Amino acid sequence: MKFYAAKYYKQRFPNQVFSKWKRLAHNQTRQAILQQVNRKTDNEIMQMQKEYDQLIGQLENVLEKKLIELKVEEEQHKELVLRYDDIVEKRTIVKH
Repeated sequence: MKFYAAKYYKQRFPNQVFSKWKRLAHNQTRQAILQQVNRKTDNEIMQMQKEYDQLIGQLENVLEKKLIELKVEEEQHKELVLRYDDIVEKRTIVKH
């Protein structure tokens, strides 16, 4: 019996080999999970970047429209000021 047990023990893989395989499998699984998380994170970042770019574009459009509106209002204000100045000048001429 002892001879058979000793022979069987020598044929078996050492425990270190199994622990090494187990550690490698664990590391590979961990790496695979990290790669999936990184891919998911990258995809989310790209999606957020696209949304951000769209929002920036919309904001630029709104600001351009507002700028045009302000320029129109400024022109109208200038016209009103000129009209008022003309009226005031005419009144002062009539009074003198």
